Amino acid sequence: MVTNIKKYKYYSEVTYENNNYNIENEIMIKYKINTGKTFNNNEWTEIIDENNYYYFDRIAKEKLRRLLTENELRNFLFDLGANKDLIDKLVIKYKKYNFINDDLYTKEYISYRQYKEGPSLISKKLISKGISQEIINENLKNIDENKIITEKVESQLNKRIKQNKYEFQNKLKLDLIKKGYTKSYIYSIVDKMINQTKFDDLLVIEKDYQKLIRKYENKKTKEELNYFIKTKLYQKGYSKNDIEYIISKEKDN
Repeated sequence: MVTNIKKYKYYSEVTYENNNYNIENEIMIKYKINTGKTFNNNEWTEIIDENNYYYFDRIAKEKLRRLLTENELRNFLFDLGANKDLIDKLVIKYKKYNFINDDLYTKEYISYRQYKEGPSLISKKLISKGISQEIINENLKNIDENKIITEKVESQLNKRIKQNKYEFQNKLKLDLIKKGYTKSYIYSIVDKMINQTKFDDLLVIEKDYQKLIRKYENKKTKEELNYFIKTKLYQKGYSKNDIEYIISKEKDN
């Protein structure tokens, strides 16, 4: 027998046979559950089973206020204790009404992330969310990598600090590769745009030269220091002529 009912917004706490159950509002209405009412074992089992459906349906819909993949929703419901049959039933329903749509999720994700992440990184993250490789590959076709990489390089060129051409070029490539953009696009676009840009390496070389002098002039002989500095500057990618010019200029001062 139902001995007590305490109502809440979405459910009621029902005391039945000295046990407490959270019964969803839909079930309360459907089975006309009131204080003093009795049910046989089969009826109460049916009520609890149906109640589970309405409970997980309500919780899932709250979760689906933001986009989720099918896999994310399945894991969410499973972690809450829903069984596979119930999860399958809810997923079929949500797919029918387009509450979950992995293709739409992929499109939205790519649209939002494509200027922050390249195709390979996007692909890895979507796979981890349970999206099929087929859906991912089909939607990755819509990314205009040429345009995105070009805009990123332009942005970096406009705000570059005093770096030599070689260091700037390599750092730019490495950053784009880490973000998951395609290496062939990166190398082609970066090299082309860098070669079309004038870099005043002499100022940067002179700055690096002075740093090396201050750090090592009391640690090496004159001959050792000269060779050491040339080697360090070569390693930074400066041209031989520019290096020789700066060294000669500094010696004359």
